[in-house]
Amino acid sequence: MPIRSHRYQLLVSLLTVALIPICVLIGYQSWLLQAEIRKAEEHQSVSTHQIADQIESFVEMHRRGIEAAAFQITQSGERSKEKLDAILVALYRQFPGFINMYFADKRATTLAFHPEFNARGESMVGADFSFREHFKNLLKEPRTYISPVLKGIGGTEKLLCTIVAPYFDKSGNFDGFVLGALDLEKIGTIIERAGLDKNIYAVVTDDQGQAIYAPGWSALSHPEALDIKAVSQANLVPGQIRLIRHDSSLTKQPVVTTAAVLASPSWYVWLSIPQAEENAIFHQWLASSAALVYLSPTRSQANSRWQLRLWEPKPDSFNVMNTRWPAP
Repeated sequence: MPIRSHRYQLLVSLLTVALIPICVLIGYQSWLLQAEIRKAEEHQSVSTHQIADQIESFVEMHRRGIEAAAFQITQSGERSKEKLDAILVALYRQFPGFINMYFADKRATTLAFHPEFNARGESMVGADFSFREHFKNLLKEPRTYISPVLKGIGGTEKLLCTIVAPYFDKSGNFDGFVLGALDLEKIGTIIERAGLDKNIYAVVTDDQGQAIYAPGWSALSHPEALDIKAVSQANLVPGQIRLIRHDSSLTKQPVVTTAAVLASPSWYVWLSIPQAEENAIFHQWLASSAALVYLSPTRSQANSRWQLRLWEPKPDSFNVMNTRWPAP
């Protein structure tokens, strides 16, 4: 059989033997790639769930404090400034997440305020807050409300959310309310304690899209409405995490987002990572797979040439076979 035919058969055999494990290895690497991406997404989802739970617990704890104060005033019927001040001081010590707190009558005029004096040294007792939306809501339906993000007026200049609960007279009529101004910078502290990777950013908004925490957010700025379309349209359910791929309005690039919505208040919490991070893992896998596909046939061809050199008859052997030996 011609040497060329041997070479061809040997090359095909070696390529076949080499390509089978390569295909298996590439398949295994593909599985590892998907597993690594899933692991990163699961880690991001767990972090989102934990942060959302901690924020909800933080707000719920402070809501219960305000409701307890309103219940205490309703039961005791006490309205003296000394008594109200004592309650506010105790609440302020127990719930450090409040910037300030106050009791107001049914006309939204403050009866007691803590801390009583603002940054300008002015007493906040007797201030009129009837223009606030939460007071208008209380007049329609006296129950606990958590406001959207507001700019503080009088007692503080920071961004805040208010928690208000009504109290009643002996006949069960609305008689006023107690309010706590929630310090939104405490939300940032919760997120910072989570120890997120540097390439992940967190966002928290109220149900109207007003930023509670976001990259570049400042408590001293004005309320900022973020684009929450991708999150609000994801059919989020409290207690569940949704994975969303979309273009971020904050970073102006494709991101992978894990999002949650709180049961109360209906705040949105989400973590996002640039899609480029996930693409980098894919590109690394693609490069290694291409290297395997390229190097293996090259090596197989080199092996086939080496094998053929072993099979080629040496010139001396041909000379010996062609020599005429004398008859015996």
